[in-house]
Amino acid sequence: MKLRATLTDCQQFAQTLAHRQIAKPGICTQIQEQTGFVQWANIPPIPPDAQELHKIYQRFGHALATNNWVHIRWYDWRRAPWILWYGQKMHMLAIQTDFLPLLWRQISGNSPALKRLIYIYLQEFSLHKPNIEQVAQFIKSNLAQLDKTSVLYRWQQQQQQYHLFEPRQGIVRLAQACLLKESVSVLVAAGLSGSLQNGGYARSAYRHALKMLEQGLRQQPDDTLAALSHLLEWSLQGRQLRYPQECSLLLQCLLSPWQQRHQAPALLRYYIEVFILRYIGHPALARQYWQEIRPPALKVFQGWFVESQLQVFYTLLENNHNDPRWRYRQNFWQDWLQRGHIDESWLVIHPLLGDEICSRQHNKKLPGLNLTAQLEETHVLENNEIQGVLLLRIKNYLLADFIGGHQILIWRNKNPYAPNLYQKTYKLETLQQHAETVSLSHQNWQHELNQKIV
Repeated sequence: MKLRATLTDCQQFAQTLAHRQIAKPGICTQIQEQTGFVQWANIPPIPPDAQELHKIYQRFGHALATNNWVHIRWYDWRRAPWILWYGQKMHMLAIQTDFLPLLWRQISGNSPALKRLIYIYLQEFSLHKPNIEQVAQFIKSNLAQLDKTSVLYRWQQQQQQYHLFEPRQGIVRLAQACLLKESVSVLVAAGLSGSLQNGGYARSAYRHALKMLEQGLRQQPDDTLAALSHLLEWSLQGRQLRYPQECSLLLQCLLSPWQQRHQAPALLRYYIEVFILRYIGHPALARQYWQEIRPPALKVFQGWFVESQLQVFYTLLENNHNDPRWRYRQNFWQDWLQRGHIDESWLVIHPLLGDEICSRQHNKKLPGLNLTAQLEETHVLENNEIQGVLLLRIKNYLLADFIGGHQILIWRNKNPYAPNLYQKTYKLETLQQHAETVSLSHQNWQHELNQKIV
């Protein structure tokens, strides 16, 4: 009796629903427009864990090997997109001739399965992935059949604007858009939000954008400031590189346009140099990012860094009121810089002096301030004390010019007491051991110094 009553209630409820009108266009569209709830299509699908993925892959592999599909459930077909490019290349399902037509028949018109396929395509994308064009064509043809009530309709709109599922054309279009406007906003508008911003499709577009920007820097550097700003924004996720695997390409893009003695516009150079120092690091301190950089591009950055540290050094000399010879020292080192004789530099300053110079507004655009070492001194500076030192590698010598000092020290490179460059901290006594000296109190100190190191 209870069962009969329950069935009667269900029948009456079904009859009520059959006579009730549902407003167009669709309940999903109403929810989106009236309540602002996030659409189901905007929620990334959750992949199976590693163990479950392997089980699905094994089931499909066995079915392909035996041509027996009896044990493949409808639920397995819906999750099959996760394993298209799973495993070793020659054993990927995407490379098996008979598999993709079977998959297309099973998931065509199935929104959950199509959504998974879209995400795995964008996440795992590479132009070198087996049958990537065929997968893209299937997605494109399915999206073209959707109407506005579909929960996947937004992907149809993004395809129309960015051609995401026409791989070669889509990468170019997305790269161009990201260089013209705020890159992260463009990625979100194209459907690449969350983890998809770090996925294969976004990364491929990023590589193409690097090539486009490098060409622009070579041909029209004065017109590329906005594009450079958008690309540098795209390059970061928080305070880390978004695509650390592409760091070599990024460095080549930023530095190689200037390796033929072309001068970078001042503002462009400032942004590039500060970005590299803050987020990539000096070649001697972040070797993992610089190993594949060609020597000409590396030389560009080293030259910029030496010049930037000299600018900070000149500022510190000028502020040292006890040194009337500071302008002569500036002219001397500037002459050596312009002749290309200075190979490396490393500025070591008192921590209190560093805080003081950074606090001055007009000094905030000195790129050399982004990377300096410190003297291991914490007491208050006196006027007659050494406040810092500039270490310079010139040919086979290491030189030390002191802020607040009255002599320049010289070591041959083979001297075991010569300080090592690129340390974070130094003790003052280690910067003054067993070195030849040139006194700055002599009127001919420039000539004497030239004689020692030529």
